[in-house]
Amino acid sequence: MDASEFKDVFAAEAHEYIQALNQDLLRLESNPNDRAALNDMFRAAHSLKGMSGTMGYQELADFTHQIESLLDLLRIGELTATESVVNTMFSAIDSLQNLLEKTLLEEELPDLEEVTAELRHLIQQRNNLESNLHQQDSKEQSTMEAQIDIELEDFDLEVVRAAKKEGYLPYKVVVRLLPKTLMKSVRAYTVFQALENIGTIIKSNPPAQELEDEKFDQEFALVLLTKRDADTVKNTVERISEIEHVAVLSIQTESAESERRSVLPRTGEQVVNETAATAQDLPVKQKQSSSVTSFSRGAFVDRYIRVETERLDGLINLIGELVISKTQVMEIEADQLTDNTKNALVQLERITTELQYAAMKLRMVPIKQVFDRFPRLVRDFAQASGKEINLEIVGEDTELDRSLVNQIGDPLVHLVRNSIDHGIETTEKRKALGKPAQATLRLSAFHEGGHVIVQVYDDGQGLELDRIKQTAIEKGLLPANFANDLTMEQAVELIFRPGFSTNEAVTDVSGRGVGMDAVKNIVEGLSGQVEVESETGQGTCVTIKLPLTLAIIKALLVTCGGQVYALPIQSVRENLLAVESQIKTISQQKVIVLRDEILPLIDLNEALGFGQLDYGDTLSVIVVESQGEKAGFVVDDIIGQQEIVIKSLSDILGDIRGISGATVLGNGEVALILDHNSLIKGRSESIGQDSINYR
Repeated sequence: MDASEFKDVFAAEAHEYIQALNQDLLRLESNPNDRAALNDMFRAAHSLKGMSGTMGYQELADFTHQIESLLDLLRIGELTATESVVNTMFSAIDSLQNLLEKTLLEEELPDLEEVTAELRHLIQQRNNLESNLHQQDSKEQSTMEAQIDIELEDFDLEVVRAAKKEGYLPYKVVVRLLPKTLMKSVRAYTVFQALENIGTIIKSNPPAQELEDEKFDQEFALVLLTKRDADTVKNTVERISEIEHVAVLSIQTESAESERRSVLPRTGEQVVNETAATAQDLPVKQKQSSSVTSFSRGAFVDRYIRVETERLDGLINLIGELVISKTQVMEIEADQLTDNTKNALVQLERITTELQYAAMKLRMVPIKQVFDRFPRLVRDFAQASGKEINLEIVGEDTELDRSLVNQIGDPLVHLVRNSIDHGIETTEKRKALGKPAQATLRLSAFHEGGHVIVQVYDDGQGLELDRIKQTAIEKGLLPANFANDLTMEQAVELIFRPGFSTNEAVTDVSGRGVGMDAVKNIVEGLSGQVEVESETGQGTCVTIKLPLTLAIIKALLVTCGGQVYALPIQSVRENLLAVESQIKTISQQKVIVLRDEILPLIDLNEALGFGQLDYGDTLSVIVVESQGEKAGFVVDDIIGQQEIVIKSLSDILGDIRGISGATVLGNGEVALILDHNSLIKGRSESIGQDSINYR
């Protein structure tokens, strides 16, 4: 099989290893004597090197080997994790990340000569290191050899002898998994599958069923018949992640009596290369152990399986169609149904709902995938700004839709940058204010109702109103006569304006003033909201509120211009019949007075191009909220609530203002989904910011 078919799998695992290297190096930086961190880093680098070689990415494998060599010097105590060494390692990991990205994109590879020279400079005892590794590997192999035996029956011995006559080599392969391996059975299955690509397995210890049930510690052994040498066999297994050590031992068949007691290995078989081959036409007729056969042919696939996201999306779409069909059935008039049919429909609704939620859970992944990148980022930002910062991460196991996870990372990076550059004071200033020298930056996530809440909090100086006023006046965003009355809520609105920044100079931390408006646009594009709470001198908390999923949502169906539209229910605050006395005109714009609150009124017929609605004695008004700003949407009629399946619009149509997607209703009719955020934003821009924010 072409290695390119495994490219996506390789990319995912490679990124995980690099992330692990970053996290463990942070541990080592805080505690240079952390042996566990060093061992974890060495294993990650070793696994990544093997995987890269397997894929044919030689430059990546060679550079990772340099990192691995330095890590082993640290691990065996020939080098100390000083600040200089740690910084070199961070630089090497950054270069490794860059090299990986360029390799995957098949672009020109970066020049790594400088960082490679730094690594080689630190590796002063390279030859001794290789000797130590060889001795250690021999010692571990001898130990593993003595721990696990495989007893061969008469039939097994006949199979081995017959295979040898046909040119096959019998090996005892002993595998030790990493102590932290969570799904040992999956790794064992992966080993079996890899070895069966180059030969045939005739026996294992423990038996396959016990391996499947994870009734073993960290080691297992098997007997393999192959035409490949021991080096190839060992490298085949070492390419698999979470493998700590592999021993490949030749089996002698001269003494049948001794072999019946146990497989006697011939030691000294060592390793270094890789290959891939098949043994589909092994000429030996054999009665393989059923346990081995069932294991190696995929007994574990029923328990753990890697699924392409496209297939998962296809499942979600099919369930969406089922939801639509359920809605169609439920719309049948009650008097047309018998009692038995009604009961069956109730059962159908229950099962459909359960299936829908079960399918949605398949899309859920922990936000840890995003949070894991921040310890390294905060460390680098803190060093660049000369500040002491303690990062706290809370709720990293909180789950949300994978599509949200893929898009929420950049907004969070912007928020963290702003906290460090704008919010957190210098160490000297914090001491002068009586604050702890080390600032606190907290990333947290939790579920609240049908939403995921993600917060970025810092105990810094909060929003500086005076600087915000000055900058806003200079940029023409705030009339000077309103400056003295600027509230914290209005200041928050200003920081989300495009290009707004109180920094006079661009820094490595803050970037170029495009952060906060980008955060707002991305979050609103995910049907989410951003809220900012700040107290001068005490700190700032930015809260992002996101839906659990973007695939199936509840919507309020309305009609405008004879067409049906869907409005996401999460944005709806209330609906009402407004009377003529509630409608006023301010600055030539219609507004509605609702419980002493003045809200802009948006005629959806006019906004959608159907012409202005003829206002009568009463109006159907839906009050929606976006980014803390409310507005009243005037519609022809309100149909009611319904679960809808979101369908993206074709790229041919491009971006349509006021429309975020489409859905198929229970009666088969297509309805467009309204984008309340852009509709309210368009209204705000049309009547001028002064009249909205500074009335």
